[in-house]
Amino acid sequence: MHEATGQLFSPTIYRRLLVAFAPARRPSTVTLADEKARLAVELACRPTSAPAPGSSEAPSVAAPDLYALQAGIAEAVEQGLHRARQTLRGDSAESRFLLNRLQESEQQLAQLRGTAASLAVELEVARQSARQHAEEAARATAALARQSDGIAALTAEVTELRKFALTSIDEARGEGRVWKERAIALEVRRQADARLMESFRRLAYQKGAEIPDELTKEHPR
Repeated sequence: MHEATGQLFSPTIYRRLLVAFAPARRPSTVTLADEKARLAVELACRPTSAPAPGSSEAPSVAAPDLYALQAGIAEAVEQGLHRARQTLRGDSAESRFLLNRLQESEQQLAQLRGTAASLAVELEVARQSARQHAEEAARATAALARQSDGIAALTAEVTELRKFALTSIDEARGEGRVWKERAIALEVRRQADARLMESFRRLAYQKGAEIPDELTKEHPR
């Protein structure tokens, strides 16, 4: 049983197996407990097998072999139960007692099989749910990646527009300063021309030039 399952069981389980497969052997519970303890010590003292080269761990039994082993164990149990039924047919008290125990074991086995089937269904549902969650997570990750790309492109575009706006503002300010300087220069030149014109006009009036009627009306003598 340890080589098949890799586990140790209680003396009660071993007794049931002996009743089913070897009815002639009837060791006591103390003997079964001692043998179990001796086997546990022996297993603890065994060196662990080294993993296969090139791999982190070497599996003891491949998946297909494990399934075949489970099927073989189930078939052996069925055959043992069938033999036990044939052996225990009789009217003796011991036969009836053992037959009752066999029926109880069959009921427990049926319950365990039902539990295993329910657990298998729950496991398959959990796997499907995990696959669905993984697919949803992958879609959400892809959508997030697309949004991130869009945000990055929009940020780059906004940065370019900001640079263009700042450049345009600087150019407009520079052009405004140039026109302001030109306006100041023209105003200075206009005032200088006005003073020069006034000087020429006064000189002309002193030389006897006629005063225009508009000036005469504005400044009567």
